[in-house]
Amino acid sequence: MPKIPSKRKKRRREEVEDEIMKYLASIDHPRTTSEVAEATGLNWYSAMAHLTRLEAQGRVFHKKIGRQDQWFDVDVNESRRLVKSLKKRVEKQDKIIKNQDRRIRELESKIAKLLK
Repeated sequence: MPKIPSKRKKRRREEVEDEIMKYLASIDHPRTTSEVAEATGLNWYSAMAHLTRLEAQGRVFHKKIGRQDQWFDVDVNESRRLVKSLKKRVEKQDKIIKNQDRRIRELESKIAKLLK
């Protein structure tokens, strides 16, 4: 029986892994292995093999949530940490400004009492 040619172009490992990285970088929340497989046109086993290889290279990481592996892009995690630290700095500055505003109101009321 003759072999039926595949309609799909065979991709190199680097191409597939770059596609996975682009997919994970395009979202800001984790994805399951099945979702990565569907988005990149792979079966679950192939997606898991590529994700495991990417994890060994330090390009992605995963957390087990229930029975599922949730995959994160390392850069997304760094961005989240940066946003969190910036948020803390903004909150600290807001607190300083509120204290200064309170102090100004206190001094204004003292000046108003002295001028009476």
